[in-house]
Amino acid sequence: MYFMFTTVVIGVLIIGGCATTGKISGPTGTDSTLLIGRVSLACSEFPQTWGCNGNHTNGIVIDLRHVQTKEITSIRSKGADGLFFLHDPEEGVYEFIKLSFKKGGSNYTTNLFYVPDRRTHFPVVRNAVNNMGDIHWQSVYQAKIEETESRKGSSILGSVDDSCRYENNFDELEAWFSAEYPESEWNRRNWVPTNIKTQ
Repeated sequence: MYFMFTTVVIGVLIIGGCATTGKISGPTGTDSTLLIGRVSLACSEFPQTWGCNGNHTNGIVIDLRHVQTKEITSIRSKGADGLFFLHDPEEGVYEFIKLSFKKGGSNYTTNLFYVPDRRTHFPVVRNAVNNMGDIHWQSVYQAKIEETESRKGSSILGSVDDSCRYENNFDELEAWFSAEYPESEWNRRNWVPTNIKTQ
């Protein structure tokens, strides 16, 4: 896998097309659907000046593609628990296609990406809470591959050793949600384990 480190001043960082807004609203109808999970990223061995070593939960973007329609949806995690969710996704089979994360300082941006090396898929059913459990992404810096200079700054292309683990801890996530959001109507809906399978 590769990453990009760019030393360029960034005034505003905008990630468009992301579905998570930060608040889980309740069901809007009898067949309302929720896709929910938590995600974390552990970075290690990166140069200390880049500021990305350690654990990250906020701002991880998960890209999913609906197998039948080919539509891609991006969901952005929020907060210290890495919560991500999508209200009323279309029913069907989805592919987990990419994780990405940006870490920026006053004069740099680090872009990390993880693309599964095998095809992954999972079902989403209507009128249920589709529970993905916890996703743990690990990224270990390996080496610098290439460095380029321009008027805007310098960019480093490097390699990382990436891995991703799907916990399948569905009961734990459901219990956590119930404790964090005790008044949510989603607690009274059917919670469905959503296994991510690889081919």
